[in-house]
Amino acid sequence: MLDAVLKVIPADTTKDALADRADPASPETPDDKKTEDGKDDKPPEDGDEDDKLSAIEAKDALVAKKFNKILTQRAELRKQVREFTAELEAIRPKAEIAHQIETFAQQNDLSGDDVANVLQIAAFARKGDYESFYKAVAPIFRKSQEYMGHALPREIRERVAKGEMTEVAAKEFVRLSMDHQRAQLQHTAEQQIAQTRTVQLTQDQVMRSVTAYEEKLAAADPDYKVLAPAVKRVAQGILLEKGNRIDSVEDALKITKAAYDEVSATYRKMQPRPHATTRQPNGNGQSRAARPEPTNSYEAALVGLERARNGSGYT
Repeated sequence: MLDAVLKVIPADTTKDALADRADPASPETPDDKKTEDGKDDKPPEDGDEDDKLSAIEAKDALVAKKFNKILTQRAELRKQVREFTAELEAIRPKAEIAHQIETFAQQNDLSGDDVANVLQIAAFARKGDYESFYKAVAPIFRKSQEYMGHALPREIRERVAKGEMTEVAAKEFVRLSMDHQRAQLQHTAEQQIAQTRTVQLTQDQVMRSVTAYEEKLAAADPDYKVLAPAVKRVAQGILLEKGNRIDSVEDALKITKAAYDEVSATYRKMQPRPHATTRQPNGNGQSRAARPEPTNSYEAALVGLERARNGSGYT
């Protein structure tokens, strides 16, 4: 009977989903080809892959362009550094010579004109211009002869000829006179240097003292920051009246104090004076106590009387 029925009813070829799920050895269906995170593992289509490759290539090209620009800039900077180094090496000997000349001039108290004259004399000798060389050297050579006693100045020769002094005494007199003149010049130069240093030292002391005094004023007077510009201008005016001369730190402090006192007094006068309050307050300005609405004619009369006294009228 069963064989006859199976021949009439075709066999069911539908797969059992539960059986397939339960059987781990069963092959995966296309719907099951997903990763654990839910993403599809199917390979991308050709169009999507080409788009991704194009984006990567475009990004790589932009990075390469920027990198090449940086390399070009670095090469240019290196070139500039090499050129600067070459120029520096070229002028280094000249700079060393100039430094040596400057140091030598400072050590021997030579001015710019002295250095220029010496170089001009050397140039005359180098070119063979002996006439110009002699004219430039002759006064110096004559002075050296007079100092060494090989020659005498004209006025001294006249005194020797008149018998006022011997030739030996004349030579000694000339040498001592030139030594005295040189000593005076050196003393004058030293005085100028000392005076310059004293002035600089005084200026530094004045600056430090005035700054400390201003800090003291600022700590004592909260308005000093506002008054400081005016104090400076007044101090400059006082200094101008004194001939722009400060002999000591005390003078600078006196000028600063006088300027502060003048500006402070003027500032105080400009400030409005506070008005004192009256001992007995004015009752008209005070608020009246709240009063309930009148309920009879007597209370209404009291309210009207009170308002009449206050000037508000009765409403």
